[in-house]
Amino acid sequence: MNRYALTQVLSLSSCSLALFVWYFFPGHDLYADQFVEIILSTLQLAIVPNAFLAILSAIVSLTKKQLKALSTRFVSTVFLLWGMVTLLLLILWGMLSIYSDKPTVLATFSVKHLGVTILIPAVMLLAIILGVVINLAPSFRRFIPVIRRIQSYSAILFDYIFLIIPLLVFFVFSKFLTIASFEHSMMALSYFLLSLSFVSTILVLVFPMIYRLFLGTSYARYFKLASPVCLITFLAGDSIAAIPLITHAVEQEQGGDLNISRILTVVAICFPWVGELANLIFPIYSATLEGFGFSTVLSIVSVGPFFMFTDPYISIPTLLGAFSFPENYKVTYLTLALLTDHMFEVCESAAVLFVVLRLKSLVDRTATQ
Repeated sequence: MNRYALTQVLSLSSCSLALFVWYFFPGHDLYADQFVEIILSTLQLAIVPNAFLAILSAIVSLTKKQLKALSTRFVSTVFLLWGMVTLLLLILWGMLSIYSDKPTVLATFSVKHLGVTILIPAVMLLAIILGVVINLAPSFRRFIPVIRRIQSYSAILFDYIFLIIPLLVFFVFSKFLTIASFEHSMMALSYFLLSLSFVSTILVLVFPMIYRLFLGTSYARYFKLASPVCLITFLAGDSIAAIPLITHAVEQEQGGDLNISRILTVVAICFPWVGELANLIFPIYSATLEGFGFSTVLSIVSVGPFFMFTDPYISIPTLLGAFSFPENYKVTYLTLALLTDHMFEVCESAAVLFVVLRLKSLVDRTATQ
């Protein structure tokens, strides 16, 4: 059994164990808050070096000409997909606010909760700059094999560290059961339906249109390319598991150098795209419940994408803390993420496939000039 499948099985087992403890040993909080904080801190420490080495290793494998050609295309793709999600989130908030009868209030923003979510983009930017310098300076290229070797060891260690997620699931679900009520249950159901509607709209309506406009891919061809990628992502619960299938789909569609497709996929998957940003539905929905106004929602969708460079289990609770949401929202999100994360990751893998196809077509065109 691979790491992804094992993590999912153990997570489900953790939910069952937490339910057993809650039912037969009521009133024991098991120091859940403290353990959740420790586990999240461990995951944060693991993410920083892995993100740095993954991007650095990918960039030093590209030529100067390819780097120059890809930079503008990559930035334009970020604006395209981030702008699309931001617009959809604002529309969602507008629809939700129509049915909200709470008075508008202002949220407070606190930088003390930001932690690693600010560090991650800074480290990734440093990796990009350092990778470009190594590519431009021939004397530094002798370090490339060393960088790749260190990155491979870091990736293996990172995979094993993420096996502690089932432990996080146990304590989060235990905490949720102690605060669960009818109101929380209705909130959970509403959020799940919102997430399902958002994902369905993206996969069935928005992505086919974007693939058609920017890649010339027909509706039928889009589903043929994306279906295997989406299926393995849904089963594994992580878009990283779809890297081989994304690479294969790009090679099948465009041909060319398989290694270039693999490198572009590794780079693209380190950035938050549609699926990761879809997790912002929860703070948007929570803001509506709390009666936060448009200025707060606009702040969330403005700074939210920069929080999403790390895992949603870390970034969304941090974002909620930064805007001073009550503690129960963080616990509720971490519990619901067990259900919604699979759906959002499917969107993420389809978005990464689009990004890699768009970048690879430019690389191939540049190589023939």
